[in-house]
Amino acid sequence: MQEETERNSGDETRAFYEQLLGQSGYGDFENLWSLPHEFVDEVNYRRNGWSAVSVLTIAAEDGREHRFFLKRQENQLRYSLRHPFGVLTYQFEIEAIEQMVGVGLPCVNVVDHGFRTAGGKRQGYVLTKAIDGESLLDFATAKPDWDSVQSQLQHLAQELFKLHSACWQHGALYPVHIFVNWTLPLVTFIDLERARRRRTPLQAAEADFFQFLKRCDDIPDSVLQTLLAPYQKTYPDLLERLKARFPKRQLTP
Repeated sequence: MQEETERNSGDETRAFYEQLLGQSGYGDFENLWSLPHEFVDEVNYRRNGWSAVSVLTIAAEDGREHRFFLKRQENQLRYSLRHPFGVLTYQFEIEAIEQMVGVGLPCVNVVDHGFRTAGGKRQGYVLTKAIDGESLLDFATAKPDWDSVQSQLQHLAQELFKLHSACWQHGALYPVHIFVNWTLPLVTFIDLERARRRRTPLQAAEADFFQFLKRCDDIPDSVLQTLLAPYQKTYPDLLERLKARFPKRQLTP
């Protein structure tokens, strides 16, 4: 079957990355798609297809190394009114990131992406710049001094509040999908395949925090109070619903 390929690069330093990929032999879909299956995690087999993530390191002409994550996916489709015949879930992610970046939300930096149909299979990849930071899960697992990063946590709280105030639901708001640079501070949201707009900020926040609180056993109540502080006056119903759902957690001071 003839391949139908779409390949695009991100806006940020677009020319630089296009040149870097081309000079390094990754200037077309096939060169990236056919890289060895050396994945950082187990392959995700679902929806009659698979997806997985690899690390790609490219040296520029000045000797500096640039590190990327290459996400590849085959035949994992999702359907919607806009896509009644289904598209790869990565395509939903790209569409969400483009819209979220457009309103100033801190998403992962997409360097390049492409989608095609080849041999009767739907294939796609997303190439993102490696994040200069640490996931909230990794940070929490290390049993840190949370008091020393209060300003960073307050910044994260504001970014979450901004996300939900724009009616965006992350869709997989787990500690492992929130990255924080504890020095700058800088927040980055990743894994946005299930991100979507909700009718109200309350709906977006409630759905996300229900997911988040199920997966934050290593995060103390004082940190949760910091993350939820921006919502207390604006969305008091959210706090009441969360306290009813998670009675063992002290979510307000």
